[in-house]
Amino acid sequence: DAVALGGRIERDSQARVARETFSTPGFPIAGIGLAGLMLFGLLAFAVVNLGLVLLCYAVAGRQRVHTVAETVRQHGLIALLAGLAGVAGVIILYVIASLAGPATPFMATVVSFVLFIALVVGYAGLSTWIGRGLAHTTGPVAALLLGALVVTILQAIPVVNLVTLPIFMLLALGSAIMSGLGAAPNWLSHQI
Repeated sequence: DAVALGGRIERDSQARVARETFSTPGFPIAGIGLAGLMLFGLLAFAVVNLGLVLLCYAVAGRQRVHTVAETVRQHGLIALLAGLAGVAGVIILYVIASLAGPATPFMATVVSFVLFIALVVGYAGLSTWIGRGLAHTTGPVAALLLGALVVTILQAIPVVNLVTLPIFMLLALGSAIMSGLGAAPNWLSHQI
């Protein structure tokens, strides 16, 4: 017998199968190869990123996203440092949550949710800033989408992403922290 799962049986014209041959159709992505899977992954990553920044823009509003973009523009280096401080703070909060006994899952979930929201708002502002820098005459949504596409591509390129991923993440987190999720460009300095 010859059996092929997820594909077809291929045999030489001289080959002989004494009994039955059986094959099942493969998955649609099975034949596209590694390059196709990588392209599919990049497209899925881009769609998710674009969807998240658009959702953020719709929920948080144009003004908050613009404020985060201005924070990146005016205080880029300080935003990077604030992002580093934010990562350190999140690690400390996770450690504290791990010591909370039965409340650990709840506390870890809250910290993760707040981090996720800060990163999405920060990425929306960062994307807007990059999009505006690349195309000065575009509207706010077009600048947001253009910037998000550039950020996504730069974070998806192997080796390049070793630099872009941490820089963009720290800028996004830091600008969200400094602006109070888009409340004001100098929100954090007024709180201290």
